[in-house]
Amino acid sequence: MFIWFKRVALSLVALIAVVLISGFAYEQWSRWNAPREYPPPGQLVEVDGRKMHINCTGSGAPTVILESGLTDWGSVSWVLVQPEIAKTNRVCSYDRAGMLWSDRREEAPTAVGIADNLHTLLETVSEVPPYVLVGHSYGGLLIRLFADRYPQEVDALVFVDSSHPDQVERYAQLYGEDESDEPWWFIPYERITAETGAMRLFRRPAADRFPAEALMSLQYFPQSLDAEIAEFNSFGAITAAARETKSFGDLPIIVLTAGQQLEPPDEKAVDMTSEEIEEWRKDGKLWLELQAEIAALSTNHDHRIVEDSRHFIPFAAPESIVQAVREVMTIDRQKDHIAEPQN
Repeated sequence: MFIWFKRVALSLVALIAVVLISGFAYEQWSRWNAPREYPPPGQLVEVDGRKMHINCTGSGAPTVILESGLTDWGSVSWVLVQPEIAKTNRVCSYDRAGMLWSDRREEAPTAVGIADNLHTLLETVSEVPPYVLVGHSYGGLLIRLFADRYPQEVDALVFVDSSHPDQVERYAQLYGEDESDEPWWFIPYERITAETGAMRLFRRPAADRFPAEALMSLQYFPQSLDAEIAEFNSFGAITAAARETKSFGDLPIIVLTAGQQLEPPDEKAVDMTSEEIEEWRKDGKLWLELQAEIAALSTNHDHRIVEDSRHFIPFAAPESIVQAVREVMTIDRQKDHIAEPQN
């Protein structure tokens, strides 16, 4: 009996080893093949000794800069937004260090570093300020920091379901939790699945929910993981820096908030308990307060609810972003304030 168990155990170990080795080989081949199958849509530019990817299209001032959230989608987040803005204006999306086509950096991301990298990148490719900055989620913190550091180079801001510097603390207070608890328990698991090809295989079916153009990012996300983790680990420092930013006076600002973050959609509510619905609404009420505080950074602002969207508005409701961008760039601060959109 013992010999039989030993043989079974050895067979299982051998099988696992073969699967892991095969997965590792598949992952390495996929990384080698990705630049050939999906080359960068923009250009690679050297910034402080590293290549950064920036994709600028269209023409017309002011130039619109798109800042992605804390996700491995990077510049691909904007595949439905950028072509529409490019019909009337110059518009640039880019990849922060280590994301998609941009080279990794060994140092941890900092507020000043991210803002200065973008500033140098735009100077290197001869983009002319002032800019309209658009930031989704975590990207909202970053455009806030850029505007604070380079105020003369910013014409307007559009926050797309933006992160708030105090959100972690405020949600912890809401539920009476210890805000110091580390939520990144999944990181070791992510690293293993990235190196063995499992992440690439598991996430491929999810591509059905995204635009066809977004498939290119699926080829790069395992190698973008280290940069994403570095940004997760630096989130506290970035929010602390964003918390120190001051009022933007009468700078035109539009804040877009995902409506389905505030109330559960009807089709979901059917299968939820009353306690789950109440918790969703409780979360949504606080999120709405945080979004209103972002809008209040300027006396010249409008806060809009994008009713049929959850957090990833760039894919779910790109037209709302395009409309907001076109409106903020037409405001004359001396004469006008942003008007609510006409239906």
